[in-house]
Amino acid sequence: GCYEVFLFIYREPLELLLYDGKYEVYALLIPAWGVIPLIMSFQSFYSVILQAGQKPQAILVTTLIWAVVSVVTSVIFTRIWGLWGATASAILGYGTVLVMFKLFYSGWLRNEINN
Repeated sequence: GCYEVFLFIYREPLELLLYDGKYEVYALLIPAWGVIPLIMSFQSFYSVILQAGQKPQAILVTTLIWAVVSVVTSVIFTRIWGLWGATASAILGYGTVLVMFKLFYSGWLRNEINN
């Protein structure tokens, strides 16, 4: 979270330092792409638990859904919104993984408790 706040506050100086002002219009994309590692940090918890619980099918299904969501939204969103669309597609793809892992984890945990 602190990383994301840092990227948001210092997005313009970072863009100036890294790209010498050439992409000033896209400076807001820096914190937007920073959301992905944040999402991944949350999804890694569920991924590890599912792996430890020997649920490889959950990881396979999640990966397949992620691939479909990412490909479809990247084509559509990039065509409509360009670079902003590609960013939205990436965030949506990783968000989908987080939601799917959470759903599989909740179902697995519910079964474990009931048995």
